[in-house]
Amino acid sequence: MTTSERRFVLGVDQGTSATKAILMDAAGEIVARASAPLSSRHPGPGLVEQDGEELWRGVLEAVAGCLAQAPPGWSSPWA
Repeated sequence: MTTSERRFVLGVDQGTSATKAILMDAAGEIVARASAPLSSRHPGPGLVEQDGEELWRGVLEAVAGCLAQAPPGWSSPWA
């Protein structure tokens, strides 16, 4: 099976310290992974704040880094 015939799933995990992305094939093999660190603020005891724009940039960065490592010949069905 050629790379262009393989099916892939892109997963995104939004954590409190990083956004992680993985690209897996249909057999569950991880073929690429990337992450983007995130910051958080602690304005008071027991309080944590994160910036929504930074979260979104983290998703974009992690996904772009993951897709940049995709196997040769891979293409998005949405491209």
